[in-house]
Amino acid sequence: SRSRLRAMAPTTFETGHIGVIHDAQVDAHGTTLATASADSCVRIWKLHGDEQVLSAELKGHTGPVYQVAWASPKFGAIVASASSDNTMVLWRCLQDGDWEVWHRQDSFLGAVTSCQFAPPSYGLQIAAACGDGSVIVVRDAGVNFIVDVVPSMVGVEEASSRLAAHTGAATAVCWGPPPSDSAASQSSRRLASAGSDGHVAIWQADEKGLWTQLQRIDVAGTMGVAEWVRDVSWRPGRGVVNNVLAVCIGTRLGTFAQAADGQLWSLWEDREMGHTVYKALWNTLGTVLSVSLEDGSVRVFKENLRGNAHQFAFADASGVHPPGPPEACQGTSVIALRMSA
Repeated sequence: SRSRLRAMAPTTFETGHIGVIHDAQVDAHGTTLATASADSCVRIWKLHGDEQVLSAELKGHTGPVYQVAWASPKFGAIVASASSDNTMVLWRCLQDGDWEVWHRQDSFLGAVTSCQFAPPSYGLQIAAACGDGSVIVVRDAGVNFIVDVVPSMVGVEEASSRLAAHTGAATAVCWGPPPSDSAASQSSRRLASAGSDGHVAIWQADEKGLWTQLQRIDVAGTMGVAEWVRDVSWRPGRGVVNNVLAVCIGTRLGTFAQAADGQLWSLWEDREMGHTVYKALWNTLGTVLSVSLEDGSVRVFKENLRGNAHQFAFADASGVHPPGPPEACQGTSVIALRMSA
């Protein structure tokens, strides 16, 4: 409704980065923003209404930072950064407000293109996609960090001997939702990874941290788009359809559905967006999907009672509007979009 659109107030501000912004993520409380830039820096912002206050500048990379991700607040203030310098850094905020490098993962053989923390019921762990086609999971074991390789080979620990999750680069990775907080176990962990090979792969872990492939989806072939998959996002929770993946490929937004655990994934919806689709992100309940496009706009979709998504808004630098052609916005500025409950 138009009253709901009026409640979604966009705020645009200049970040001061001297390079293109590759990613911007708000923490679970909605009070802190992290921005990742080609200038190799991560900036932390405190959000106070329509005001943004620079809280910290995290300098620990030697190349562009492609993505940032926040851990669940139950583990404290922790943000991860993925960079073209072949490293992923976990940053931790101390009691005095200063930030430290808590862990640096440097076992990648290529640029780290994507990272995402697991649902908190699995403990503190994060998955990362790499430009050499591999995917790894880093787990906090208390006194050290354990690294799982996806897919796994028993007895193989050397990075040079890893199996590749994708032919070419692994471009994105996301976690599947746990069955429930009470039933979550290490063997119920699932991942979806996307690659420049035009495929999305579904992975399952066991209790020992060994990952095997459940299904490989030929997204490019199924949707008839000779492009690489830029992003994949697994819907949290379960709706009309049991499991849903949002997939960004070329100028198309696809959703793939799995009617029940163990069944094959199939194409559910295929949308032409008119511009290259870069990123897809679900809200916490999995009822709203936001999609960012090459023209600088954000399209917002909501699921109906049949499980189909319809666009009910788009946002750009000028505001939030009903569906229609958006204006472009790009550069080193950020559009922060808030939705009232």
